[in-house]
Formats: sequence, C-alpha cells, structure tokens
Amino acid sequence: MKMRVLSVVAALAVIAGLPLAAAKLLPHRPPTATKLHRTVDTTQVQQHSQVQQYSREYVGVVSNDIAAFDMRCKCRPNAAIHYISMGGPVSMTLARLVLEAGAVPVLELEPYGMPLTRIIAGREDAWLTRYAMAVRSLKAPVILSFAPEANGSWYEWGFRHTSAKVYVRAWRHVVTLFRKAGADRIKWAWIMNRGFLQGERLELLWPGRSYVNMLGIDGYFKDAKDNFRSLFIPTITDMRKLSSDPILISETAGGPTAGKLRAVRQLVAGVAAYHLAGFVWFDIHQHGDSTHQDWRIETSPQALAAYRQAIKRYASTAKFK
Repeated sequence: MKMRVLSVVAALAVIAGLPLAAAKLLPHRPPTATKLHRTVDTTQVQQHSQVQQYSREYVGVVSNDIAAFDMRCKCRPNAAIHYISMGGPVSMTLARLVLEAGAVPVLELEPYGMPLTRIIAGREDAWLTRYAMAVRSLKAPVILSFAPEANGSWYEWGFRHTSAKVYVRAWRHVVTLFRKAGADRIKWAWIMNRGFLQGERLELLWPGRSYVNMLGIDGYFKDAKDNFRSLFIPTITDMRKLSSDPILISETAGGPTAGKLRAVRQLVAGVAAYHLAGFVWFDIHQHGDSTHQDWRIETSPQALAAYRQAIKRYASTAKFK
C-alpha cells in the first residue's frame, strides 16, 4: 500500500547540514516546491561538486527535518531523493547541494494532473527538454525516475487509471527526449511498489532494458509478521526476470510493532544476501492506520546505531564505477 505522502523529499542526513523541509500532503495532490533556508551560490556549488561517478551501493533517508536527523545520526548517506512535480519551475539548486555534499541526486518526475497520453503526444516536450538540459548542466551523476509505483492504484498514472501500454509508451518517450537533449549520463530507475495481488503485473509495465539502468522497490515493515523475504523476495524475483540491473530498496521503514531494529537488520542482511544496491529509510512520523505510523528511526537508539553501521558498511566505503 502507498506510504509516501511527502510533496518534496530531501534525503540524507548529512547533506552539508542543510535545514531543508518537505511538506506533507495526501496522494493525488500536486507537490509544492522545496524551500531552502539559506542563500546558495549555485555556481560555486556546481564548480566544486564532489561527486563524479555513481556508487555501487547506497544508503539514504527520507526526512522532513534533515538538520535534526543529522544531529542524531552523525552519518553520511550517499544518495538523496527529491520528488519533482512535472510542469513546475525548473531548478537544480537542491541537486547541486546534494552533489556538493558528496551524494548522488535521485530525482523522481511525477506527472500530477498530466495524462500520460499528453506526454506521449509531445505536449510536455518543452518542459521535459528544459529539465533535461538543466540536468545535463550539472555535469555529474544523476539518477532519474518517472511516474513511480505505477503498479499501484493510488496515483493517476497507475493501475486502473492508466493502461500499462500507455505507461510504457510514456516512459520511453521521456527517456528518448532526455537522450536527444544530451542528458545521456543519467541512470534511469524504474521504481515500483512491492508486488501485491491487487496491483498490476510488473512485466506489463516494463519499458525494456534499453530504457532502464536500475530498478527500485518500495515496501514497509508494518507489523511483526512482515519480514524481508515476504516483503521483497517475490518482487526481486519478478524484477530479475526482466533485468540484471541493480535493484534498490528505494523506500522502506519499520513501524513500532514491526520493530525498527529488526527491520534495519533484515534490510542490511537482505541487501547483502541478494546483492542489492542498498536501501532508503522513510524517516517520517505519520498518524493513522497501519500504513501511516511513526517510521522515525531515531525513536529507537538501537535501530539508529544499526542504521549508522549500515552507512559505514555501504555508503562510506562504497567503491565508484
């Protein structure tokens, strides 16, 4: 079930200690813009970018108070997720800050209020080209995704709202347009929710190997019966039938009942055992039913310590390629 209810997410505790915020909202509402609370010389940031290559392994965090998380964790994740509402202002300020901090930006393009048939018809080409040229101007590694979690029904571009064939055509159109604009250093991440019986079959949404460089799975430890095997292995198996590219657990967390320390330990063990590209922790306090819990890892000192060790094991020592 859909967990992510943030408009814009800046992930990674250490992004130079940036006091960024991500506004909460319900699904199906257009995201708002990220607000930076300090003046940034983007030219200087671009000139001194520390990231020149992609990592093999990632550990990240989704947070609406990165400064506070940084003070508690004292760690250095190496990937930052940022959700982009298509059609809005084009800015690479946050991406440059992420790069300056030594992390790879992960930018997810979300077509709210924008039928995928409109994208296929080329009616959004002008915005997509501007965005592609802005990404190209970074001259640095960027992971990009489009219309995530289309196997679920909570987004207008997803299952029961948009056909799989239209989704695939739109994905290919976007990737092709970016490549024509010269943004060919991008790695494209195909991100799906973990497979479930009421969702779309993944193979129907697969754009093809020439349009994807890595794959992502979103899934959560909601209660004590959830474990890495039940949550992720079926989807990992299905994805590996489609591609041999790296697989990232792109959005995950453990709730209080599930046990946050247990969740971190299982994620670390699962990443190692199945040779995955890492995981991103959803560090948000939500309120509601079992799908909206207090996911913050800092409420469990033991889990936070295990997460910090994961940073040292994967993000801090990762070799680049």
